Amino acid sequence: MIVALAAIVSAQQTGSIRGVIQARDGGAVISSASVLLLETGEKAKSDASGSFLISKLLPGKYTLIVSKSGYVDTVKGNVPVKTGSVENLRIELLEKFTDLEEKVFRQADRRDTDKEQQSLIARFNSAAMMDSISSERIGQSGAGDAGGALRLIAGASTQDGKTAVIRGLPDRYVSTQVNGALMPSSDEDKRAVELDVFPTSVIQSVQVAKTFTPDQQGNASGGAVNILLRSVPKEPFFINWKVGSSYNSQASGRDDFLTYDGGGVHAFGRSGGERAIQEVGQNWSGAVGARNGEAPDNISGSGSIGGSTDLGGGWRAGGLVNFYYDRD
Repeated sequence: MIVALAAIVSAQQTGSIRGVIQARDGGAVISSASVLLLETGEKAKSDASGSFLISKLLPGKYTLIVSKSGYVDTVKGNVPVKTGSVENLRIELLEKFTDLEEKVFRQADRRDTDKEQQSLIARFNSAAMMDSISSERIGQSGAGDAGGALRLIAGASTQDGKTAVIRGLPDRYVSTQVNGALMPSSDEDKRAVELDVFPTSVIQSVQVAKTFTPDQQGNASGGAVNILLRSVPKEPFFINWKVGSSYNSQASGRDDFLTYDGGGVHAFGRSGGERAIQEVGQNWSGAVGARNGEAPDNISGSGSIGGSTDLGGGWRAGGLVNFYYDRD
């Protein structure tokens, strides 16, 4: 009984400090703020409601230091503590601001930025079901032409690695465009455009519309492929090149490949003079019959050279030359 009475008397001889920590702008409560009692070294932290409590303090005046990351430290002095009472406080913290250096941003032409973000923006703003792949992703995949890039898009593929197939519909239902302009076919017997004639070094992005909308060409009932070409390069001067090869299990490395004298093609895919038309009455100088020979290698290569120069006044002049070769 004597010990309990002494504890009650001791509690009545001390006081407490209770407070709420808020942001000066807006009045939002601040949690996990540190509160330091300078005279005694006691520490407390504000809870989710911004409240804190320091109890069992002897009567007198105290100094509180309140700190929080992102806010300016605040000192609250001459806080009175009386016997058997609780001192209620409201402490406001000012947000800490950092002055940054002045920077000027200019709006860039969307066609000059070969980034995945622009492709995502185009997909988001499209009213139809459209997918797009940027030059950044095409470069990461290692695709060498527009046909290889098309195979990276869901729901799209190619026939023989050349013509577009969208959602299983063949090329007769698919429209192929370059910068929105309808492209003619290089094959007189088909209306499909061969995509392997567009090397990836000149491509900014490839867009595939999987549904028909009124703004598309009338022959795009199965879908549309739009190849966006690069604009004037930003680099003053650059040279890029790459080579590749492939393996055909049915032909590569075999020496019994069926061919004939003068078979195959020469530089730039053209045949030589041995295939000239023979005139009537002259001796035959062309190939007679087939023979076994060594299978040609599957090789590919591409190169590009270009650059630009600043003419002043917001004008820039430049160009890009590209070469692409593929044999399979």
